[in-house]
Amino acid sequence: MSGIRKRIEKRFESLAKLICRWRWLTIVIMAALVASLASGLPRLTVDTSNEGLVHKDDPILKGYHAFRDQFGQGKNIIIAIESDEVFSQKFLEKLKALHHDLEENVPHIHNITSMVNARNIHGEEAPFKLCRGHT
Repeated sequence: MSGIRKRIEKRFESLAKLICRWRWLTIVIMAALVASLASGLPRLTVDTSNEGLVHKDDPILKGYHAFRDQFGQGKNIIIAIESDEVFSQKFLEKLKALHHDLEENVPHIHNITSMVNARNIHGEEAPFKLCRGHT
């Protein structure tokens, strides 16, 4: 075992002597090597997406793509409802029924905000001045 070690050490010693003897040529070759590798840096990309962490043939990723193709990529979906009487009892009952129907029957919904569960924020008077010279 020590014979192999001595041969390896001799090779490293002769390599060091060669590098020292041809130091300027070594510096030029190393600079050219670094320059050629650095020329590819602008084209270097890193994929930090969640999809980049999974193999392209993974069944979970395929299911995710199918879901995304069907429902879109947005995290929020807006449903607009038109009515002549938005605050009428009849419309509000229909809206509440739609709200509960969406909550119970549509999968993968985490939160629904509508007039059914919207906060009622009501201001009376500002406790401080918003701008100088204005009350």
